[in-house]
Amino acid sequence: MRYILWGRKMGYEGNFVPKVHSYKWHKAGFYTAVVEKMERCSTVRTEKDQVLLDLFHNAGRNDHARAAMNFLQPGCGDFAEKLFKACNDNRWGMDIHGGNFMVRKDGTWVATDPVNLHGNPPTERIRAA
Repeated sequence: MRYILWGRKMGYEGNFVPKVHSYKWHKAGFYTAVVEKMERCSTVRTEKDQVLLDLFHNAGRNDHARAAMNFLQPGCGDFAEKLFKACNDNRWGMDIHGGNFMVRKDGTWVATDPVNLHGNPPTERIRAA
């Protein structure tokens, strides 16, 4: 959830970060979230999905990968660079694989859960207005 809160603060929620309508942490050690509807998981990959996924691994430290991502999906490479920086600054681990990305009906790529967070997740409740 810290990733979602970071995305909201950075203005990426509803763009490259999914829009969360509701979130609740349960004392049993898990959370539930209601997010916007997506078209498909990127584990069912198109060629573009595979290229974006391959580029994402390097976009935080490679100008050419970032530029290619921005060409394929405007702003995606810049988002990846900022996410890599947030991971370094906050000591989050990257968890980049097809299962952590989804695609909206319009073809927009969404990073649903690209980080491993250390420590306890936030316990606050989120509800959309």
